[in-house]
Amino acid sequence: MRRWLRLIVLLAWPVSAVHAQRVAGTVRDSGSAMPLAGAVIVLLDTAGSTLARTLSDANGRYALMRAASAARLRVIRIGFQPRVVSLGGAATMVDVVMVRIPPLLAPVEVSSKALCSDGPDRKRAAAFWEQARAGLLAAVVAREAKPAFATLLTYSRFTALNDGHVLQQQVKSASGTTTRPFLALDTPRQLAERGYIQEDGSGRVYKAPDADVLLDESFAETHCFDVVAEDAEHPGAMGLSFEPAQGRDSLVDVRGVLWVDAGVLALRSMDFRFTQLEPAAVRAGAGGALRFQAMSNGVVFIQEWGMRLPVLTEDQSRSVARIDQMTRGQDARGNDRRISRIMNRTVVQMSEVGGIVIGAKWTDSLTYRKSLASLSGVVRVDRSALPLSGVVVSLVGTSDSARTDSSGAFAFRPVIPGRYTVSATDTAFASYANPRTVSTSVAVPDGRETDVLLQLPSRTSTMSRMCDGQRTPENSVILFGTVVADALFNFRGVSVAANWLDQFTSRPDGRNAIAGRADQLSDVSPKGQFRVCGIPEQRRVQLTLRRDGRRMADTTVLAPSGNRAFTVLWSVIPKAGAR
Repeated sequence: MRRWLRLIVLLAWPVSAVHAQRVAGTVRDSGSAMPLAGAVIVLLDTAGSTLARTLSDANGRYALMRAASAARLRVIRIGFQPRVVSLGGAATMVDVVMVRIPPLLAPVEVSSKALCSDGPDRKRAAAFWEQARAGLLAAVVAREAKPAFATLLTYSRFTALNDGHVLQQQVKSASGTTTRPFLALDTPRQLAERGYIQEDGSGRVYKAPDADVLLDESFAETHCFDVVAEDAEHPGAMGLSFEPAQGRDSLVDVRGVLWVDAGVLALRSMDFRFTQLEPAAVRAGAGGALRFQAMSNGVVFIQEWGMRLPVLTEDQSRSVARIDQMTRGQDARGNDRRISRIMNRTVVQMSEVGGIVIGAKWTDSLTYRKSLASLSGVVRVDRSALPLSGVVVSLVGTSDSARTDSSGAFAFRPVIPGRYTVSATDTAFASYANPRTVSTSVAVPDGRETDVLLQLPSRTSTMSRMCDGQRTPENSVILFGTVVADALFNFRGVSVAANWLDQFTSRPDGRNAIAGRADQLSDVSPKGQFRVCGIPEQRRVQLTLRRDGRRMADTTVLAPSGNRAFTVLWSVIPKAGAR
């Protein structure tokens, strides 16, 4: 079995430049005259090359340093017709009015890219693609113009193939100035030419597209697009589906849907799957997802990302000669055909990697805070409302554990969404008997608090079993003792007699009187161990070591409070002839 993971977190700091002149203004909606946040303003020279670019803020305002060669502004925003405005003379204030596209997918002028369709849907898909590109461009420009101080949670884990239970998980936290927490491992052109996995003798690396990859011309050149309607998982959205163009069947590529919120005209998410993998990997849903977040100051960033990848085992039943015969030769691009796609493989579990931006703050004081998932609950005595304190509760396969408080409560915050096994272990008698453990399966959804109830047998019943059915009153303790003597001492026929004051009564003069005594006899094992049960808390206990009724040694101990058991290590020097 092999496991291959790579994850990059990028922290970038802005570099400032000083120029003598700038161009500034406000971007507004032509219909409502309201300011538009998140419009991309690009400063171009006479040849159409980009000199600078920025985003309009929450008030629709923008400002750019103006180079001497600047000739015009190009203004782009998802849901609106693009605008190009000439810069006349020394003009420094340029307000821009944008016309909304009603509806979102109305035809617009587009470049002649091959969208793999010659039918009536070609213009519709092309229009949607141009609008999606406007949203992607805003995400790219945001990290340049408006970096934020962000806190990220990244995770890597292995999950069961059949039910998705977390088997092993690691979570890390990082903070830094960034608007690009997720970064593709290759350039868009490299992915278009080589595909979305890399294989060598050390294993396999899967590569996911980011906003830059989707925005690049090479992605449009190598994929076909179509418009899809909302579904149960994406209500109120419209989707732009993409799949590899013909002739890319020898490369691992991606297919999926980019979802746009039709109501607020913003990118919502992208779901994708890898193509041309082993049949078992395709059936397991090898792929990933990105989630976008749009802020009122115009910033768009990838708020959450993740990949779900198969862990494969190889079937060596085929002969090497047969594999070599099947894999000789190259495809049209000169790429060697991959043995790993032809060999029969089985998925044994899934590997997941991803990250979540849980908080961010921009220089304009705007903040973002993610509602995190959490898991809390109570541990009680079986079939009762009595809480159990001091119980260790853990998420199996993770390093997360907690101990219940006096009310039996525990909590885990935050929790990466997923399906977990929650285990509760009462360690009250862990040194003397097998710990009592109970576990249950819990699904933790995104952004919600999940409650769970765990029940364990009472400690009194456990004490009774440990004491072979002897009476163990509430608030009583067990003494676990070990007699230490020299190597020649023989414990055959040795016992320990325990005596303590059973209870007190109050006399009329206010003084306490002994109402009775409790006696208990315990045999000593060949290793010198003995046990005394049912001792009331805070009672002095006299211990007498005997052999065949004859006293050999004695001592006095105090039973503690707050603990259900305690240990005594008793060193004795037997009288001569008593060995």
